Amino acid sequence: MHDLQKQLSTYRLELARMKRELTVCDQQDAALTETARNLEARKDQEGDTAAIRRTLETKLHDISHFKSSNQRKRLQLLNTRDETERKLVHLTQELTLAMNRQQQSDSRARMIRSLHGDAGSKSGGVDEAGLKVADMKRQELAGTEPVRLSGSGRFNGLHEIFDVSERALQDVSSSLKEVRAAASSGDGPVLEQVLEDNLELRKELNALIQERRARAESGAFNSEGSEVAEEGLLQFFQEAALVLPKGSEKRTQKPAKSLLGW
Repeated sequence: MHDLQKQLSTYRLELARMKRELTVCDQQDAALTETARNLEARKDQEGDTAAIRRTLETKLHDISHFKSSNQRKRLQLLNTRDETERKLVHLTQELTLAMNRQQQSDSRARMIRSLHGDAGSKSGGVDEAGLKVADMKRQELAGTEPVRLSGSGRFNGLHEIFDVSERALQDVSSSLKEVRAAASSGDGPVLEQVLEDNLELRKELNALIQERRARAESGAFNSEGSEVAEEGLLQFFQEAALVLPKGSEKRTQKPAKSLLGW
């Protein structure tokens, strides 16, 4: 974080320097324009000799060259300023994220010390009401595990189990704000963030299990999606259906009717 603050200060100083140089460029351009206007007016006056006119034209040519050089320098400064401002914005965002992570880390460390009884005072401890609500949400998250769900109810298959698990995770996700509301201390956001991380891990686990289940059922295709790279149960049963055992045609034929119509 100290390095980010140092870089941020360096970029701010660089921006201030470029702003001063841009101001100087604008002032020089205005002065050169005014000088060129005066020379043009003097050049149009009658009575000047040819030598004076050549001198005035030389000065005007030099002023035009100086203005072009000044304009190029100004464009370079503008491009450099834009790039520096983008870096400054990026560093500011990184510094903000680093400060937020530091605050969360300090809050978690304080909460852990409080849970171990090292807080030193009651006011610095973890809010009991917030902990109760957080523990309740943790138990609700644990109850969304597919293995636990499969043993606590009647389901028609894995598809229904995962549907129930996803709906339960969505319900818990929408109610995590209750933890922050119940905690009167500053540890509410920390507890909420921990539960959100737990929630995201469970969602990723469910997605991984469903992806493996789909691969086991339908197989896996190649990168182009045109050929089956790994066969599944679907390909196995399709292949088995193509193979007819010997004598199956005889067993499947209908018996001929007798003369009596039986």
